Amino acid sequence: VYAGSITGALSVSIWASHANVAIGFPVQFRADITGRATASLWQWGDGSADTSNQPYADHAFSTTGTYAVVLWAYNETYPLGVAATVTVQVAAQAVHYVNISNATPSSPFASWATAATNIQDAVDAATQPGALVLVSNGVYATGGRVVYGGMTNRVALAQPVEVRSVNGPGATIIQGAWHPGQTNGNTAVRCAYVGSSAMLSGFTLTNGATRSSGDQVREQSGGGAWCEASGVLSNCTLAGNSAYYSGGGIYGGTLHNCTLAGNAAGTYGGGAYYSALANCTLSGNSVQSSGGGAF
Repeated sequence: VYAGSITGALSVSIWASHANVAIGFPVQFRADITGRATASLWQWGDGSADTSNQPYADHAFSTTGTYAVVLWAYNETYPLGVAATVTVQVAAQAVHYVNISNATPSSPFASWATAATNIQDAVDAATQPGALVLVSNGVYATGGRVVYGGMTNRVALAQPVEVRSVNGPGATIIQGAWHPGQTNGNTAVRCAYVGSSAMLSGFTLTNGATRSSGDQVREQSGGGAWCEASGVLSNCTLAGNSAYYSGGGIYGGTLHNCTLAGNAAGTYGGGAYYSALANCTLSGNSVQSSGGGAF
């Protein structure tokens, strides 16, 4: 560093992924700094700060309230810093309920008495980032949602919510559908799409399949589940699913404490493809080309 050389105009602004979130849900921030900076600093408004010059950062707030997140940038012309502020509102986590046998469903499904009878209705009602959809026992095998092209998903978590079963994968099943007369085909139904910052927890995903035409990655991959990079599956069982191209059990995302068994794919990754797996069990998966368990 040459003293006196890092000078000149300096301006900062902040991009935030969300302005209203649930307790504990991480908000992503991006620092936009124009000019020559010697250092930058995030102050989260809850008494904590990040001094590591991070252009990208995320932060979760542990209590409800209104938080002023401040980004500071410094150079030799502005040794006291230049700042920008964004406000984040943090509220108690909204909970939406699902009970397949409920006789009196009523949106936004905010109690067991008014619970939705299918998972997708409750997911659609969950507009708060970080909201929880709580699902009672049952086999959820009806309905569908297209996210990309012509590929239907039994359940689509297109917003950043957590969908969690009450009693785990042994009691709560999301069931896809095979193309008539074969496994994969253009009328097949994938079990689940898990979008950015969304989580699916405590389910069995079975009998899912993919299209045999269309985009190889988004329509022909991920028979049990297709996840965006920050999508998460936790405590799930993916069994008996198939993909025409890759990821018979799952494509993408991160899996914690999951079991992948008896899934199959045409080309890559019978169990999983392009996924991060932590403490998972893979057994009896198969593929015609590479990576029977995972690729």
